[in-house]
Amino acid sequence: MAPSFKLTVAAPDRQLFQGTVTQINLPAVGGEMGVLAGHMPTIVGLAPGVVEIIDEPGKQPHHYAVTGGFAEIRGDEVSVLVTAGEEADSLNEEAVLEAQRRAVQLKATAKTEAEFIDAQQLTEQSLAQLKTIQRRKKWRL
Repeated sequence: MAPSFKLTVAAPDRQLFQGTVTQINLPAVGGEMGVLAGHMPTIVGLAPGVVEIIDEPGKQPHHYAVTGGFAEIRGDEVSVLVTAGEEADSLNEEAVLEAQRRAVQLKATAKTEAEFIDAQQLTEQSLAQLKTIQRRKKWRL
């Protein structure tokens, strides 16, 4: 069995995942980052994207769409705190595509900087959700 570590993934309103895993892939601000047991201690900022959790190599991973946050890596324990997160299986692709279309429209018609920022955040959230849905579909084939 591959070396493992303790993992907790939490949003402000709930815990998304807790368990012992062999790997987590994170949407770090600088690009996607994989973490294995014994990883160098670090704190990393997260961008909107997909958190992929692998319990055991070859087994279907868990996928979560996240909108940002940070991860603290401490060798045998990783804590991931996200601003918002949703499990892949709870996402509705048609609703996400509609949210993306709405975000594009809101960006185009934004009259204030605040409206534009809100539309940009909705765009990033829907893109993260779509990536999560697509990555999950690969495991269902």
